[in-house]
Amino acid sequence: MFENDISWLKLSFIWLLVRLIFLCSQLQNQELLRAMMKKAELEISGKVMETMKRLEDPVQRQRVLVEQERQKYKILFVIEVFSSYGGETIF
Repeated sequence: MFENDISWLKLSFIWLLVRLIFLCSQLQNQELLRAMMKKAELEISGKVMETMKRLEDPVQRQRVLVEQERQKYKILFVIEVFSSYGGETIF
């Protein structure tokens, strides 16, 4: 009986150690994830700031507007071509 109690205690201790190791690895993963999120946040903030500075420049703003208009007309042209192709609409 005494040996069974010791075996049970050993198994319980081993289970607690395994659980502790698992919890520590989860904590490390959370810390790593937090660090990765912070890095991504800083990179995104930097890109947003660069974009805002570029858009404040009137010449760059005009270039962006012209490019948007060009893309719009390209899309309209493609829709027109496909719509008139064979007299059937594809949309």
